[in-house]
Amino acid sequence: MRGCRSLSIQSVNDTAAERTTRARREWITRFDCRVRLMAQIYSGGAGATVPPLIAIAIWLLAAVLVGCRASRPEPLTAPRHATSTSLGSGAPLLYLVLGDSTAAGVGADYEQGIVMATARHLGRSRRVEVVNVAVSGARFRDVISGQLRRARGIKPDLVLLDVGANDVTHLTSSRSVRRDLEEILRSLLAANCEARIVVTGAPDMGSPPRIPFFLRGIAAVRARRMNRIARRAVTAHGLTFAAIAERTGPAFRRDRTLFASDRFHPNARGYALWAAVLDEALDAALAKQPGHCASDRTRSLAP
Repeated sequence: MRGCRSLSIQSVNDTAAERTTRARREWITRFDCRVRLMAQIYSGGAGATVPPLIAIAIWLLAAVLVGCRASRPEPLTAPRHATSTSLGSGAPLLYLVLGDSTAAGVGADYEQGIVMATARHLGRSRRVEVVNVAVSGARFRDVISGQLRRARGIKPDLVLLDVGANDVTHLTSSRSVRRDLEEILRSLLAANCEARIVVTGAPDMGSPPRIPFFLRGIAAVRARRMNRIARRAVTAHGLTFAAIAERTGPAFRRDRTLFASDRFHPNARGYALWAAVLDEALDAALAKQPGHCASDRTRSLAP
């Protein structure tokens, strides 16, 4: 639609109240313009009267369109980082990370993200080599088609699979999630039957302010359904599930300052909450998770 754009000229001397007033006026202008345009489209531009129910529907649709457009923040990009990093001292541990934007560190400096935070935790008693092949926007199927190929030839001692949010927002079917996760886990164990694996599932998708409020309930339900699938698969293989959604979701719902400027990804403080949950899960995996080789199902990698 044309004709619904407005030009906002702000002064550095504008007060917060003046900026708020201007934003409200612009919202009303855009809203009124969209209502008139959609009414014209419905009536064929001939000036016909729009029925009351259709008028109400047009008003609601215009409010949604304008509200979503006005509140949409600029997308963030993943911070640059080396694929492989070493830190700590002691017994060697090869730590492989697969996943989406949260594993790639979107929303904070890479050093403040979950990968380096967990690596520093592991590095307190080990010499850790981190290999992070996570890609922003990845879904389970992308881990199979891209990330597992990049990690081919690597025999990790410890794996973090941090993926699921994009499958929620892209409406990936439960059947596909179940199939793809099973393939990922089997591939990782085929690469190293003694690997310890931690799976996060999706975070609480009812908490990000970027998701329109009328869709947050649906997103939360889908995330819980996906996490049930992930937990069952993890339990079946004797692996470890890190309950990010359950453990951190309430905090993110209460405190919006845990989100980055895009209002979708965690910021450094938000990732610190995730890291605390992941540290526990990684420690538990190393200490208690059984091996999957026929000759040894009890070896521990705990220091």
